[in-house]
Amino acid sequence: MHGCDASKCSKQGNTITIHTHAPNNNYEVAVNIIGVTTLPIQNWLSQPFRGTCDGSTIGTGGSHTGGGGSHPNTPTQPPSNTHQTVNLNANTKFLMELNEPGGSLPGQTRKFVLYFSHPVQARVDASSSEVHFHLVSGGHYNGIVQIGYLGAGHRGDTSKNNYLDKYHGRYSYKPMASSCVSESRNTAYLNFDWNAVDSSGHGTGGDLLMTTLPHQALLLRKHAASHLSDSLYGFQTYEGNSWLLEYDVPHTPVDPDTAAVNRVKHNAAHKNDILAAIDRDAKNQNLAAICAHSDSYNVGKAIGLTARLASISRAFGTNHYQQLDTQIVGCLNKWLRIDDTLDSMWKFRYDMVWGGLFLKATNGEVNFGTDYGFPFYNDHHFHLGYFLYAAAYYAKHHSDWGHAHKDRLYFLARDVGNPSHRDPHFPVVRHQDFYYGFSWASGVAPGERQEESASESINCYHGLAALGDALGDPYLKHTGQLHLAMEIASVREYWQVRAHNKKHFPPMLQKNGVVGQIAEGAWYVYTLDWPCDPNRFPMRHACLVGIQVIPITAVSKYWVDKEWAGSIRDVCERAINPKLDKDYGRHDTNDHDFRTLNSGWQAFCYAAMAPLDSSHQSQAADYVRNKRPQELVGGTGAASTLLFIYGST
Repeated sequence: MHGCDASKCSKQGNTITIHTHAPNNNYEVAVNIIGVTTLPIQNWLSQPFRGTCDGSTIGTGGSHTGGGGSHPNTPTQPPSNTHQTVNLNANTKFLMELNEPGGSLPGQTRKFVLYFSHPVQARVDASSSEVHFHLVSGGHYNGIVQIGYLGAGHRGDTSKNNYLDKYHGRYSYKPMASSCVSESRNTAYLNFDWNAVDSSGHGTGGDLLMTTLPHQALLLRKHAASHLSDSLYGFQTYEGNSWLLEYDVPHTPVDPDTAAVNRVKHNAAHKNDILAAIDRDAKNQNLAAICAHSDSYNVGKAIGLTARLASISRAFGTNHYQQLDTQIVGCLNKWLRIDDTLDSMWKFRYDMVWGGLFLKATNGEVNFGTDYGFPFYNDHHFHLGYFLYAAAYYAKHHSDWGHAHKDRLYFLARDVGNPSHRDPHFPVVRHQDFYYGFSWASGVAPGERQEESASESINCYHGLAALGDALGDPYLKHTGQLHLAMEIASVREYWQVRAHNKKHFPPMLQKNGVVGQIAEGAWYVYTLDWPCDPNRFPMRHACLVGIQVIPITAVSKYWVDKEWAGSIRDVCERAINPKLDKDYGRHDTNDHDFRTLNSGWQAFCYAAMAPLDSSHQSQAADYVRNKRPQELVGGTGAASTLLFIYGST
């Protein structure tokens, strides 16, 4: 291979003449015009121009592709002249090689393949970089076009040209998703039937090739590993026409796990810590004060805290639950409009346009930020999840109330957890994306979809399952269990850095161990849509961790575990003690926002690190032990946090 320097090349106008000596009368030559093109354009190294020195023969080294062929293994070749309009022979397969956007990678291109169900001709206009396809006989094309991506690689690389040929002409038409839960196996099943058909809409005996997302591949590997293959897309592909995903069903009731509670009771110091925290939380929680005077999110967190506290009181044999139950039912009755005394702006109404529960949430004009976007269907699963959790607790221990107001409770459940399109009044599981397995917080307001607090999504589906359990309704219970299991699996895969998924995250996030949100346009986002206290790094790391922990309940152990604790340990320790950060000495001493981290977000970091070992467990307990709810993040109590630290429940 030779470079084109002054000794070998000369230029006159736009013409470059290459001067070289061939070893005999026959020669082969290929040219790489770096950053522009190659000659020949395709297979320039393996199929160079061939000729004779007397000029009697010249051509490409590739095999000739006849016109009109329809076999996908013989695609029409591109023209070698890039300065004119060229008509390509009729075919059903065409390969395209496109420059990377921006020109920053001149030696790399993206490859695509087009499959047509009927032969077409292509007209390439090199001057405008446009390709037009048309039927040989004229008229409108009414067939099917499949576009396949063949990955990125070196310009002229044709090694993947036939990668998808085996699967072309097959289409997924009206796929169906179905699910069920087996209580005997403690397993939830989600099946995708992709319904493979040919271009006529008839069933085909061949398999589809589909790209799987990481959480899907992880689940499919259990029983269908032979169908999975590494691919040129980075993710694994699955060869087959249906997927069966199996999920372990997690803890369902709102009550803490009995075995874990008994272990805590056998440690006198731990038991005394929790008993003291129950008493302190009960005296300082403020549900009665704010129930009728705050928005649906903050009232939701308050009633969720109180229900969790009441369940812990019952588990540890104190009588605090009696007073707490009175406050819980009083608040539920107001928001369910049994005691219809709330201000008009806080009354749930059914919205016949979008199909859901509507709150005006203001006496003025409703805008996209009102009540965190609830009037525009943002965050319904966050807000209503807390109410479902509290209703599940109260209905379990006061079954007469639960059955008397079952219809009202089902309105809450159907808004975020309707399982069937046969219910025309609500969308199917409003926020959760069955394919991704997680929820989008966004409603009908403009902008891209995103999800920040994945742990509050988990809380919603836990509340749904627990309500079904409390009401003795297996259908509601199983619906909640399925979506709870799905949400947990995807949160572990996409919000948390773990050993098996670390390579999927950018290097910065690999070190941080967590993402702030998943956003449709950017995917991994390490930020929040609200200010931390303080809103400076490294302290802000704690809010990014904490928003994936809140609220702490009996199911938190399924994602706040030892492995994840190891991933977020570094950022949490630097958030709590900024002097550990390597850039600490660079901060502006006059920056008043560079201050000690808010105690509530510190508590979440301590709790998240507690599963690491006994030392971190002790540090977490020491920090939380004497905190009042007012010193923690809303919806959080010391009794709840200590029970998780000591018993992971």
